[in-house]
Amino acid sequence: MNILILSERRAAEFVWDSPWACISVSSPKLSHPIISKSNLLALLQLEFYDADLDRPEYEAEHLFNRYHAEQILDFVEELQGKIDLLMVHCEAGMSRSPAVGAAIAKLGWDDDRVFFKQYTPNMKVYRTLMEIGMERKDQSEKNE
Repeated sequence: MNILILSERRAAEFVWDSPWACISVSSPKLSHPIISKSNLLALLQLEFYDADLDRPEYEAEHLFNRYHAEQILDFVEELQGKIDLLMVHCEAGMSRSPAVGAAIAKLGWDDDRVFFKQYTPNMKVYRTLMEIGMERKDQSEKNE
């Protein structure tokens, strides 16, 4: 599975000719772009602020947390082997979506370098996804 990172504007224009899925990240109270349904197998829409640290002006439920991470990991796990491309977008395509892409790549293929070379991933998003993804891997290995 390839992972493509886009801005909100580019995501609204995106089309793909093979099976694909999208993780759409927006800030609370902002709308998600309309995503093309052509060959789209699944769409996950999440809302959380682009904040690395807890900040008093942001409500806690709108900061990236375990619930968001579990939704992303469940979504990717369900689509494994069914899609050719996972498109992940956020407003600018520079922080939240690259963090999601980097964590998925690190957990799946142990290689997140391209995301850190080309973007500035949100480290709260990345670390939370990595922590929960590693917990899942450890639990899976224990159950084998």
